[in-house]
Amino acid sequence: MRELHLPHFHKPDWHAMEKRFEQITHAPWFWPTIVLLSMILLLIVLSILAGGGTGQTSPLPIRYPFMP
Repeated sequence: MRELHLPHFHKPDWHAMEKRFEQITHAPWFWPTIVLLSMILLLIVLSILAGGGTGQTSPLPIRYPFMP
């Protein structure tokens, strides 16, 4: 008889994940990147809240010469 072999799913190594997270957060590029992305996100949200229309205006009729 053949034995069914299923892959062994193991728990993640939390200590290694913690060390990797500390390594990433202490990199010199990490916090400036977070600040830049948050500023871009803030500008996008503010532009959506401000209306963000098409910006097109309808042309004014010609009033020649200076008619009210």
